[in-house]
Amino acid sequence: MSGVADPNESHRDDRSPRPRPTSENTPEVVDAELVVDPPDQRTRQVSATPPDDEQLRQYQQFLEFQKFQEWQRQQGESPGPTGPAAPGTEDVPPAPPRQPRGRPWWKKALGLLRFKLVRRLIYVVLILLLLNWAIGHYFGDSGGSGGGNGGAPPNAAPITPESPQQVIRAFYNYIAHQPEQACALFTEPGKAAFAYHFQSGDCTTAALKAGSQVTEPSSFSSPGFTNDVMQQTGDQALVDSCSLRISGGPPLGKFRMTRQSDGGWQIDQYQPTTCS
Repeated sequence: MSGVADPNESHRDDRSPRPRPTSENTPEVVDAELVVDPPDQRTRQVSATPPDDEQLRQYQQFLEFQKFQEWQRQQGESPGPTGPAAPGTEDVPPAPPRQPRGRPWWKKALGLLRFKLVRRLIYVVLILLLLNWAIGHYFGDSGGSGGGNGGAPPNAAPITPESPQQVIRAFYNYIAHQPEQACALFTEPGKAAFAYHFQSGDCTTAALKAGSQVTEPSSFSSPGFTNDVMQQTGDQALVDSCSLRISGGPPLGKFRMTRQSDGGWQIDQYQPTTCS
């Protein structure tokens, strides 16, 4: 019976025999090449090895020398030789650079003239100096001449004379020429006593009354002193007008003078006197 399948036929080995490998289907073997690192990579590998102490020290010195040359260029100086150091001088530090000399003071002063404000200040000072000189030269003597318009007489003593004798001379001089100036020779108690004895309300009025009694001002303003006219004890002195040589007017009383704190003398007491 040809139409019935054989049950044992499905269990047969249907694998066909495999062909043997030939040169056509055998993979080609490629020769392997040795890859060599480039020169820069080998250099990096070599430089990666740690240097010894001597090389490290020389490298640090080289860096310091480069820093020193850079500093010299910033200071405007020419750098020194760049060759290797002499034997035995590797550890010697470089000498410090010489500091540039400063400008003279007069050049610095002249340099200020480039500022407009400084020039204006100098002009103002010069103008003031010239004005001061002109005023002193042309008008300085106008207030020092004696006369009847307020100036003191030529032989007038200072306001606080240095001795009791100068006080008396100044008093008679002022009474003869400018009575209103005589009160500057008194202290406040002396002014009150002088005004009281001349029956006046103040010292100036009393001085004007005394001046009205003068007949010859030039003679009255120069009283004469004898050796015993002045009685001085320490910081006080007494003078009686009766002991003076007076002409051109009456004697003007008895004065007590006291030395002041500034060293000058002033009249602090006054009494009228009648000479026999």
